[in-house]
Amino acid sequence: MDLFRNAQLYQGEEKLVVSIDIGLTHSTVCYVHCLPNDRPRVRTVFKWPGQPEASGEAKVPNALLYKVATGELTSCGAEAGHSASYSYVVGEWLMIRVDPNFNLIIQGSLPRTSNLPTAEAACIDFMTYLIGCVQRFFEENTPNGQYIWRRLHSRMEVVLTSRDTSDSSIRVQLRNAAIAAGLVDPAHAERLLNKFTTDIRVYRITRSDSRLGISICANESLQAGSAFVVLDARQLLQKRLSGSNYCDGDSFDSIMDAFEKKTLRVFDGSYSDSVLHFGSTRDNDRRYGIMRGKLTLTMTEVARAFDDTVDCIIQSCQRLFEGSRIDCLFLTGSFGESPYLTRRIKGAFLGESRAVLDIPFLSSATPKGALIWRFERGDSVTPTEPASILPPIGPSNPDSASESAQHSPLGPNPSVQQVQPSLPRPLNPVSVQIVDRLYEAVDRRQNLSGPPHQKERLIVSFDIGTTCSAVSFVHMYPGANPEPRLVTRWPGQPLASGDSKVPTLIAYRDSNVVAYGAEALDFVGQAEYEIAQWFKLHLHPESVTISPGSTLEIPPLPTGVSLLQIYSSFLQFLYQSTKRFFEETTPGGAAIWQRLDQQATLVCAIPNGWKSKETDFLKQAAQYAGITHSEDDASLRMEFVTEGEASVHYILSKSGVTPWLEEGGTFAVVDAGGSTVDSTVFKCLSTSPNVTLEMVGACECMQTGGVFVDRSAKAMLAEKLRGSNYDDKLTINDMVSEFEKRAKRLFDGTSDSNVIQFGGRRDTDRNFDIIQGKLALKRSEVIAIFEQTIRSIAASCTKLLKDRQTKHLILVGGFGESPYLRNRLKADLGPHGIEVTIAEQPLKKAAAEGSSNWYLKQLLVNKVAPFALGVESTIAFDHARKDHRERKSRAYIADDGNNRMRDVFTILIARDATIESKTEIIFKAKATFEEQPESLKDFERELFAFDGEFAPNWTRDAKGNLLRNVRHLGKVKADLSALLPLSDLVEGQPAYKYWLLEYDIVVTVTGTKAIAQLRWKHKDRDQTSMGPIQVIPDF
Repeated sequence: MDLFRNAQLYQGEEKLVVSIDIGLTHSTVCYVHCLPNDRPRVRTVFKWPGQPEASGEAKVPNALLYKVATGELTSCGAEAGHSASYSYVVGEWLMIRVDPNFNLIIQGSLPRTSNLPTAEAACIDFMTYLIGCVQRFFEENTPNGQYIWRRLHSRMEVVLTSRDTSDSSIRVQLRNAAIAAGLVDPAHAERLLNKFTTDIRVYRITRSDSRLGISICANESLQAGSAFVVLDARQLLQKRLSGSNYCDGDSFDSIMDAFEKKTLRVFDGSYSDSVLHFGSTRDNDRRYGIMRGKLTLTMTEVARAFDDTVDCIIQSCQRLFEGSRIDCLFLTGSFGESPYLTRRIKGAFLGESRAVLDIPFLSSATPKGALIWRFERGDSVTPTEPASILPPIGPSNPDSASESAQHSPLGPNPSVQQVQPSLPRPLNPVSVQIVDRLYEAVDRRQNLSGPPHQKERLIVSFDIGTTCSAVSFVHMYPGANPEPRLVTRWPGQPLASGDSKVPTLIAYRDSNVVAYGAEALDFVGQAEYEIAQWFKLHLHPESVTISPGSTLEIPPLPTGVSLLQIYSSFLQFLYQSTKRFFEETTPGGAAIWQRLDQQATLVCAIPNGWKSKETDFLKQAAQYAGITHSEDDASLRMEFVTEGEASVHYILSKSGVTPWLEEGGTFAVVDAGGSTVDSTVFKCLSTSPNVTLEMVGACECMQTGGVFVDRSAKAMLAEKLRGSNYDDKLTINDMVSEFEKRAKRLFDGTSDSNVIQFGGRRDTDRNFDIIQGKLALKRSEVIAIFEQTIRSIAASCTKLLKDRQTKHLILVGGFGESPYLRNRLKADLGPHGIEVTIAEQPLKKAAAEGSSNWYLKQLLVNKVAPFALGVESTIAFDHARKDHRERKSRAYIADDGNNRMRDVFTILIARDATIESKTEIIFKAKATFEEQPESLKDFERELFAFDGEFAPNWTRDAKGNLLRNVRHLGKVKADLSALLPLSDLVEGQPAYKYWLLEYDIVVTVTGTKAIAQLRWKHKDRDQTSMGPIQVIPDF
């Protein structure tokens, strides 16, 4: 992200600034590498040991694992929760232990701490771990990163955050821990570690000297948050399970883990039960609502765990708002993304004419904001000065205080302006993110003050994957710099994770939809429900070949439900979720969506191998879903982009310095997804002033990917556990699901122990490598699971790059995040001088965001024809030619009296031909008539495509049937009535006269598509006309 809007180029000396936010349960780190005459950009560390890269998770758990006997630190972060039983996690709530001001009653509620290092020592260990991860991330994602880190590390500047408290002891402890951890030289600690931030405040937005400013009106620090919800839930569950086998010990700990990982983060107060998946299918006790390792809690029970904490927060807000008019509330922080808190806050304050807005995915807002705050304020600004953090937005009268108030995005607010901060304190960095959103609101009020329909547009892009899907959107309006935004909130998924992917699942009961996405997971394995999964495989055409040696069992569709119904239902779910996300996170979102919904452009990313049959199916599904209104509306508003093109646009938008992007150079993009691997080679034509690319050769599309690994894992586990107590379908499915979530995404080919946590802590069978609900797989076993899929992808890449001077391969897609796939491709392609890299940002669903970028930017100026495009014509019969004699049944006497052959395939664009954007291909055509035609109103000419390698001379066989790989593309139509009566009467063979009509077929290749039209010249005047546009599908 840019450091701040319209930031000036940095003019100081080169330096590295790191911001660390150690929260109660999780921590986040960001950094800025400042270069002279460059625009500073905030980078968030999103790769942590033991966490799948595909999630792009910026947060790391505050967990450390020590050996009981020696006190030796064995692991930190996510890895601390997946280790052997001789160790256990400590320091999970690190800041409570460090901060003496918390008066939380912790007796019996925190992890055990006897015979272990002090909180201060644990904090030092954790900071050492954090800075080590930052170093590794920086070196891997920065050109010459190792050299730069060594050069700047000794004078690195560190920004630490702390909660709002007048007691400085916590700051002193954090400072001392940072020094002891080697973050900075002790001699420079006072200079480098003197920037702390705070928590909760009320701000006033003002305007003067053409700038928006922010100043503190009131503040309050509150001991409330997710930790308190967890404590209340612990008491509730202990009471609920009293007398059962699950009320204490390992089983209860597993239940609490499940509550924290999911229910705490997704509960929204709706009238539905919450399911805690804590054990295996053998955990059953109907008396306590436990079935197949799942504990069901009612909405009322879960709400009781939340209500004390939420009530406390609402009361605090009411105290702060007393006597003031607060126009806008922003919810931030991890607990700020709780759907239940958001719902209660809106219920409490929306009725008072306040807008409640939440900012999506703010898990890294504090460290990002701390960096922005650091650069905005510098060292010379005193804490009590109002911080003017936004650039000029237009003319104003700086001498008029009332006018400044009127120009505030919050409106005039005299009562708030009278409130003064009680203590001088620095600016909360989160407020920078908030004001950024307010700036957006000001943009809209200024730029959309006129008629809003003239230039304002909405683009929604879909990527429906085999296992996961994603959506991005762009709201374009005058004066704005349009940027795609990913939908990061889906029903049943924790908001704080900011995950842009939603499972491609629908749960059905009696052919009726019960749940979508993550919520459908709760119904997997239940006999009365059927799950629609991997349904994209049913749509793959035969031309998308399956990898050699691979087999894949495609799950059947639910009983009584068609593929079209499934796709239309899922599209509707994606679109409605996007609408809700847009309205909740965009100022004036509901009105904007209502205004633009009916004209929104819809972009769909599709595999390279899909053709018009599949795109027509998606158009029909969109119409059935109510997103488009008719076949014509779908054709007008829906665009299709191959996953290869979408991916390259995503990569270029996320990459900074790109050594693989040089003028005249070529690079390959391989999108390894769930069921297909799409590969494309691009050539860079220019890098300045704009990047322009062309495709080199045809795209590759092979049916292989992540789901093939999952199927291989299922077969291996079934064989491994044969004869055990876990040799049943439901348990194996649970194991495969957990394998996909963690072991599959983390495996890099070196780990000797790979854990699948599928059950509770009572599930143990050492004969089958199962200990406390964890199944350990050997390195060789996991390699065997991957082998066939990896081998087929490597072969596809080798085929694609053969005889091409390509030095770089960019790997994207969900399966592209696999460290093992990456390492194997490096090993296979490295000896050939090809470097394998990934984008700087987490890939998540690159095709979804890349589709929006593709629509906006159109970097591809040259395209490669994916098939041969042509028309049917005729040729004079030649008895000397064998193929003419063999096709004699297709000969006929033409209007001119000559013997001619039908079905000639006249090529307009050859397959693999490189075509510049805006190129026109013109085919001079003619039609003959034995008699003067009475009408030319519905005149048409059909287009054909050939998908094979070598185009044939004919479109049909001797019986008139289309040849293999020849297909209809559509008809070019026009009303030529103005040309009647025809004026050209031509003499042919003796006694043959006919009427002649001459016209052109014009094919135009644009940035997003190819179109065909008929063109003709009017009689008796030098004027031409063009017929309606026919979009050429699949081009």
